[in-house]
Amino acid sequence: MSLLSDLRTLEELELENQRVFFRMDLDVAVDGDVVSAVDIGRIQSALASLRFAAQAGARIIIGSHRGQPKGKVQPDLSLEPIGMKLAELTEWDIILPDDCVGDAARKAIADVRAGQAVLLENLRFNPGEEADDEVFARELAKMADVFVNDALVASNREHASLHTLPRLLRESGIGLALQAELKALSRILEPELPLVAILGGTRLNERFELILSLLRPQRTLFLGGALACIFLSAQGHTVGTTKVDVHEQARARTLLEQASNRGTQIVLPEDFVVTVRGDTSTTRVTASDAIGADEDVVDVGPSTLERINSALGPAKTVLWVGAMGLAGHPVYSAGTVAVARLVADASAFGVAIGAATIAALRQAGDDVAQRIGYISTGGGAALELLEGRRLPGLEVLRRT
Repeated sequence: MSLLSDLRTLEELELENQRVFFRMDLDVAVDGDVVSAVDIGRIQSALASLRFAAQAGARIIIGSHRGQPKGKVQPDLSLEPIGMKLAELTEWDIILPDDCVGDAARKAIADVRAGQAVLLENLRFNPGEEADDEVFARELAKMADVFVNDALVASNREHASLHTLPRLLRESGIGLALQAELKALSRILEPELPLVAILGGTRLNERFELILSLLRPQRTLFLGGALACIFLSAQGHTVGTTKVDVHEQARARTLLEQASNRGTQIVLPEDFVVTVRGDTSTTRVTASDAIGADEDVVDVGPSTLERINSALGPAKTVLWVGAMGLAGHPVYSAGTVAVARLVADASAFGVAIGAATIAALRQAGDDVAQRIGYISTGGGAALELLEGRRLPGLEVLRRT
């Protein structure tokens, strides 16, 4: 079933002359008063919905959180820099009242005109947001007629602006960015086969449910990073300085057994790039069964990359989540960047998810990122959907 089932899209909502509350993901890094160049894309992804609504004659209200202010006003987490960037990108007058509720916010929304939008101050400055407080949600509801969720990354949270507010307004639906996310993720849930998944990371408990959900016929899973070391350790191999507890080994053996029973191939690296603990200046490539006890695994090796490349040839769908090693280190990122280029070069439809994955795409170059089918900014919420979980911020919008 498509993740879009029973959700109203922006095109289906009545927008003309309506006060439309857009719950967006504008939680971006700011250096001083300047939005990080790395995160401008997140703001740009919000523009399509805003422009569509403006052209339809809506009065636009934007709500978002930034950081973890814990229900207290923290000036360094204000949305003012985001408002400045929105004004620059849209060429609109962005009005930022000093609170997300109250008289100033209500007056700003009452006075908003074409060519303007109201950006409410950080929703998490109010303790009612994270508490999913109905009183706070009702204060937000007084200022809007229509609710639009365009923030998948926050939709796994029962927060007032995502979970209670939509139930208080007469119409609700999803924005264009969220619609694109759900459409792409649906193509992973019901893929054109064969599917290849490339999964990295450091902890099995962060990937266990995802791997379990992928254990079906005509799916091949390539594991990298410390995640792969856990599986190798479960098979009795020495994995150098990587610490693996007995519980992780047991869970890895369970997945290997279930993969065999369900017709899924889990492929572990044939070789790694390693460095001796305490001596980061020297690296070597070694077979996965010949890692020294005092060696750190920092990347996948060339034979592993060749095998991934071979599997991508016949693939119709590709899912990539996580780095293949210490990708944040300039010397140890070669394998992860190579994977980015392999996924981009593949003829299959590819979906990339996760901060480390997106960082590798940036490092590989803009031309590489442009050739990936879809780059998700949904983070953990996107992975939860692939694991089969229901997200509170989406379920409240579904028509029954």
